[in-house]
Amino acid sequence: MLELYPPAEPPAFLTVHTAALFMVLIVLFLCTLVLRCARRQAYSPLLRPHGFLMAALLFVFVLAATVLMAGPRAPVLADWICGEALGITLSLLNPTAAVSFFSANLFLRPWEMVPQNPLFATLPKGLAALALVSWLWHGVRHRRVYLVFDPSLFLLLLFVIWLFFADFAAGNPHQGWPYLAELMLPALVLTFLVINTVHSRLELDMLCGSVAISATGLICSALVQTYQAHGGGRLQMFGLLGNSNDLAAVVVLTLPFLYHLFLRHKPFGLRFMFGIIATAVMLYALWLSQSRGARLALLLGIAGHLLFCIRLTLRKVIFTAVAAGILIPIFMSGFREKTDLSASTQARLNYVVTGWRMVQNHPFLGVGVGNYPKLYERFTPSLAEHGERTAHSSWVLVMAESGLPGLFLFGMLCLSALLKSWQLRHAYPGAFLATISYGVSLTFLSHTYLFLPYLMLGIIIAARVCRHES
Repeated sequence: MLELYPPAEPPAFLTVHTAALFMVLIVLFLCTLVLRCARRQAYSPLLRPHGFLMAALLFVFVLAATVLMAGPRAPVLADWICGEALGITLSLLNPTAAVSFFSANLFLRPWEMVPQNPLFATLPKGLAALALVSWLWHGVRHRRVYLVFDPSLFLLLLFVIWLFFADFAAGNPHQGWPYLAELMLPALVLTFLVINTVHSRLELDMLCGSVAISATGLICSALVQTYQAHGGGRLQMFGLLGNSNDLAAVVVLTLPFLYHLFLRHKPFGLRFMFGIIATAVMLYALWLSQSRGARLALLLGIAGHLLFCIRLTLRKVIFTAVAAGILIPIFMSGFREKTDLSASTQARLNYVVTGWRMVQNHPFLGVGVGNYPKLYERFTPSLAEHGERTAHSSWVLVMAESGLPGLFLFGMLCLSALLKSWQLRHAYPGAFLATISYGVSLTFLSHTYLFLPYLMLGIIIAARVCRHES
């Protein structure tokens, strides 16, 4: 596996096992919902003695295989191994569980927690292939392979093809193609599988619950890493989602699902208590990240929910405006010095101008995937910052690296997600709130090639399918 973001420092011991604890919670959550799905079927072998015995034997076989693949560190990684083995077993039994488990691993990223481990190194591509096989096998077994065609999925496919083509035309395939294959192809597979495996409200809850729990696990692991390895300070982690701003974006993406799935249940129930604790942890992590863009995104998402997801009245509009006027200055203040904030604002303006200069020179194909940081010093209007710098905006990054056609396709994908979530604002308000919050975060972060926006798109399309099915 291409190691795009190697850890800057070794993961703390508690960080690794905090993430493992949440992986175990995820598979237990999946177990309960897989059994609920089985009860809804007219005939489910899983609920009969011989079916349960076969599932237990399958788990033992998978557990033995994962222990062998983990190598000599297997005893130390027993919690991870048990969680992965049970998750793989559930993936073979239920295609929605396979997609949910794949998504959870993309958040917790055990191959970055324990690098160079044979078992974990195979997980990104292995779980994607397992989810595809599970979808095909269960479709053939039930003599109905679901194949949902949505224009947004076609747009995403065109966007991925254009990225590869523009990178090839820019003369950068030896560097850009492995990068795209490592990040964009799993995102494409994930979106396709989400759309084609989630067809009921229970299956949608299975996927969104796995996303919410795994994202909470990532944030808890980041908090442990921040305090154990660095003694506090600004929130930080390692790997693909290690930057404090990226972690803050995960928070604003996850909070709507925590509210919709856990906080709307009866008070003092197990799911409600988990939602309360997870929400408190998420808000604390958001404050610790000192990310102004993520805080603004969350506030705009809440405002959108109040204005559009519930009945609009004049009193509600006035209350929202007054509350925003009071809370925004408080919430947007943080621990960073004014000089640091001023320098950060100026740097972001430089990034935008740099991207615009790149697209002026290469309007159709862009400079090639991964070349914005390398060409930053050549196009920047100010050399206040030296070395390689990212665009700090998904829009600027896709415009600079894949040209105006790439920007158009990416913009159409985001517009499609917004329009679809608008139609769901009453039936599934969590999707609409997450779309607004994370959509604003995209403006301040380089998430063009991450799986997060495309997972969000898949969830929105799946929610529409579930509404039509019901």
